[in-house]
Amino acid sequence: MQVLYVVRFDIAAAKDASDATDAAQVALDLLGQWIGGRTDPAVPAGDLVENGERELALAHGAQRRMALWEHVAGEDTWATRVERRDIAADGSEFVTRVTVGDGPTGASVRVSMARESGVAGLTPAPLPEILQPVIVGTLAQDPRLDVRVAGQVQDGRYEQVRTAGEIELLAQALGETRRLPVLLLHTRTLEARAGAQKVASRLIGLVQVVTLDYRAARSLHEHLPQIELPYAGGLLVWADMAAPPAVISAAEANDANPDVLRSMLMTRIAPLSVLTRGVDEAYRKARADAQARQTIEAAQRTAKAEGSGDASAQLVALRDELEMTRSELAYVYDECGKAEKLADERSKEVAVLRAQVDQLTIAKAYRPAAAGLEEEAESFDNAPKLEVGNGASLEDLGQHLERVSKGRIVLTPNAVAAWRKADRYGTPEEMRTGLIKLAMVAHDIHDGHERSMGHFDTWVREQYDLKISMQDDDMPKKFRTFVWEDGAYDRTPHVKINDGVPPDQCGRIYFTNDKEHDRIIVSHVGLHWQ
Repeated sequence: MQVLYVVRFDIAAAKDASDATDAAQVALDLLGQWIGGRTDPAVPAGDLVENGERELALAHGAQRRMALWEHVAGEDTWATRVERRDIAADGSEFVTRVTVGDGPTGASVRVSMARESGVAGLTPAPLPEILQPVIVGTLAQDPRLDVRVAGQVQDGRYEQVRTAGEIELLAQALGETRRLPVLLLHTRTLEARAGAQKVASRLIGLVQVVTLDYRAARSLHEHLPQIELPYAGGLLVWADMAAPPAVISAAEANDANPDVLRSMLMTRIAPLSVLTRGVDEAYRKARADAQARQTIEAAQRTAKAEGSGDASAQLVALRDELEMTRSELAYVYDECGKAEKLADERSKEVAVLRAQVDQLTIAKAYRPAAAGLEEEAESFDNAPKLEVGNGASLEDLGQHLERVSKGRIVLTPNAVAAWRKADRYGTPEEMRTGLIKLAMVAHDIHDGHERSMGHFDTWVREQYDLKISMQDDDMPKKFRTFVWEDGAYDRTPHVKINDGVPPDQCGRIYFTNDKEHDRIIVSHVGLHWQ
């Protein structure tokens, strides 16, 4: 059996749940619903506290699907372990195993996936596409439960970090060694945000997802110099900060299909989850506790029979105790065999991972050195050109200005979409100049220094030769506000590029001065709203 994926959660009743909520019982209820799925009736939680099995409706091309469960209970611990098996025509099996356990230290849930090939011989089987079992998302999103890994809340959502306080907390959290890997993403686009949400909701228990803007990324780098978040990309930061983080390219982070990022990360992290969480501790502890209780009870029966002087009763009690000892011995042998097999599988897994590390190390060592030509430092003076109606050129210009201004100006996707529609606009160079000057304004007013400005529009005109207006009484209410990064903003302020010209030549840059996050957000680049 090749184990492919393992997650383990500590569960408790949510703070706002009723006093009668029992986390382990809630988990059993959800587990019974998961066994039934969409086509079969749920297994009542009461049935899961004793051994049982059920044939299930076929799915995913399997020739047979079944569920088996075992319940073991000791003095103060218990565990229910469910196996759902999908058996293919060639005899191979795909097994999803879920263990719900409870004891003095609290309740837990462990979920694993494994496969066993029916093909003999030395034929390597390709790794299947690993998808998070539905039960994981169900547990994490149930309002009655507080689900955690190493104290970290697991709810299928990503964290958005922007403010100085949030950055400081993130830096402290990254310094903790007892945590999940953290995926840091510079989310500039809607595609990047969709990818972040996909990973957060489909890799629950494997990775924590944090999104940052450019300024937050640079500030985090100041706190932790080893964390250099690539522009529009990401980093997968391991729990051991001494290990080099895995780089997520801008193409991967901004792919139109958010599952690309999820699949890539699952492929990287799932094998590590198997190596670090290979033992089903809740089941093992409950089984050992149950055996200890049964052994004590058998010995007590034997002692009672000996005290009674009844030879036949003594014989029955001794036979029961012998059978109990044989059962314990069989279990120990079985566990020993499983441990040897598991160790063999782990060694193979480690060998593969070590080979991959060696290959990457060699590739890095032989990577061609830079040509030795120093690139010109980015500045407001060497900003790229802006082409009429070309969204890509505005993206390049916006990214350049965002970097040069240290993240104090940002363009939304709607700004790029508006520029694509302005395909007959006649003075793109004036629009480019207006954007550059607005970026300079953003860079200066959000540098942390106090300034005496008086009227903002007058000050900008005098200092930067940029004509802006803070009012537009005729602007329709629908256009007046926009939403960006879950916040609503007023986009009445605008830069006047052209005035007294036909509508198709009247250029405007609509923006808001986001004082809370020390930046200017540009939401429209193109023609006047009319």
